[in-house]
Amino acid sequence: MIDLVTNDPVLRALYGYWRLRRGSAGMPDRRDIDPVDIPAFVLPNMMMLDLLDRGARARYRLIGTGLTALAGGDHTGRFIDDVLSGTYLEYVRGLCREIYESGMPIYTETLFRRDAKRMILRRLSLPLANGSKRATIALVGQVLDGADSGLGDASVALSTAERHELRREIVRRAA
Repeated sequence: MIDLVTNDPVLRALYGYWRLRRGSAGMPDRRDIDPVDIPAFVLPNMMMLDLLDRGARARYRLIGTGLTALAGGDHTGRFIDDVLSGTYLEYVRGLCREIYESGMPIYTETLFRRDAKRMILRRLSLPLANGSKRATIALVGQVLDGADSGLGDASVALSTAERHELRREIVRRAA
């Protein structure tokens, strides 16, 4: 029930696609996901993470162009611990473990502050199986909100900003 969690069109479209692909299963398999079928406006804000070692480690499998711009480069094929650090790395690792263990979609909002600038990162993490019944891939949509959060400043802010989780919700499955 994503409408109870966010009204962001990118995250809602990604959830709708994921839900359609999962059918009656708890989660879709990776082979059920085809980026060609995902609405074009979602792709720049989407990534896939391989969840390894029971979700304790994650590798960027695919990163949309908008997220690449935010990160200041393409990290496809790299592990998150090669890119992120400190408390934010631990936070993202925790999300990866939670996706792996629960097999449920998770919506989070994180506040980033750098100097006087405030930005909210809205993230929807959706589990995918890969030939098993376990969530071994996270399909993630991320959007950055903030009147003063232009892309030019965002990559610096996201790597050095103070971060606070504002909200975390497991998206319950609709009947």
